[in-house]
Amino acid sequence: MGQYLSNPSERQSPSWEELANTHKWYFKHMRLQLAGVEGIGFHGGSLIFAERDNNGDVVRNLNIKYAADTIGLARIDTEAVCLVNLRGASHFQQIISLPETTVKVAGTGNEYPIIALEYLPFGSLALLRERVSAEGFYMPSKVLWLVFRCMARQILGMMAPPSFSPEDEVIQEEPVPWIFYAITHGQAHGRYHKFGGISAEDDDEHDLLPILKKGGGICGKLTDFSRGIRQEIAEIRIEDEEALAEAQKEACDANLRAAAQVMEWLACTQEDEAVFETLGTVNEMEITNTQEGDVYDEDGHPVIKTTARAVFLEDENIDLALRELVARCLATKDENVPTHEELLALCDDGARNRDPLSTSIFPEERIFDIDPRMNRLFVQRYLFDADTHSEGIISRSDLASRWRLEYQNV
Repeated sequence: MGQYLSNPSERQSPSWEELANTHKWYFKHMRLQLAGVEGIGFHGGSLIFAERDNNGDVVRNLNIKYAADTIGLARIDTEAVCLVNLRGASHFQQIISLPETTVKVAGTGNEYPIIALEYLPFGSLALLRERVSAEGFYMPSKVLWLVFRCMARQILGMMAPPSFSPEDEVIQEEPVPWIFYAITHGQAHGRYHKFGGISAEDDDEHDLLPILKKGGGICGKLTDFSRGIRQEIAEIRIEDEEALAEAQKEACDANLRAAAQVMEWLACTQEDEAVFETLGTVNEMEITNTQEGDVYDEDGHPVIKTTARAVFLEDENIDLALRELVARCLATKDENVPTHEELLALCDDGARNRDPLSTSIFPEERIFDIDPRMNRLFVQRYLFDADTHSEGIISRSDLASRWRLEYQNV
């Protein structure tokens, strides 16, 4: 199994049924049946399993991650510890207890423990961007605000994870008046943000877009700064209280910057991804949220210095308020950076109250921003029905024409 997973590009494409029958004996949990491979990473592999009841009916799907060697084991252990602490936070992939379950990695003769996570059915932000970019569309402003609000709640969750037991109810992350705990995620990429299922009717934050949850991804790193421990391969303990407080602040700031960088990448669907693989240079942006001590340009306009990329700051298809908020998250001066509470409040206001008139430019093709019903057509095509398109990629103008007809019947 491990040998097969290590060369996915060279596989002979056997059916999943054949693969499951061939390799299912590697897994000691007899109620699990292999349903797919999510990917491979520097810690090992990530698989999708179906759990069946005594009658053979599928009860739920699980995302199972395993280590391929001792180094990967240390990394996956770190992730498991952090995800246990984040248990109960609604915007995080929930860890599931499967005691004494192991995987035997072919070619090594070794067995390694696994971590089991809830399966998130609608793919990652990376896949959403890829689909939208391929057809030449932009992300609707409403969708961007909804994504950023979910990320704001993720940041709050990592500041103060609930650390609940498996039996406790999952709750929504809220601001706390002090930082007493801090976990940071080491990767700023859309592949570590995945869409969950459809929310309950009384959940007004996720009635258009499914909840966006954060997980370790295939090779993500979660580091626990709560007790001054940098957990990657070895543990380095920070004893000094002042240094610990600085480490906690570093963790929270890193989460804020990472979320802003993901938003840049997500919003600029027509830019090559390579643009976002290097650090941005320092740019200036005029802002409306002024405060004492602001810097002004030669024309008397308040500006901030930010590492947000020029392609994002200058893209007039993106809501100006969203551009300004992302730029502030990446500001070079701490006084320009929003607090975590302010970030959530601004994202919530943007998701609920901003409209197409809030953007600087409104191309005809962005018809899905005209009406909330058009946003639902966008989500339906690029998220819910993404794997069912028989016609393949079609042009932006053809798709816009089709949606105009659909819009008349919505």
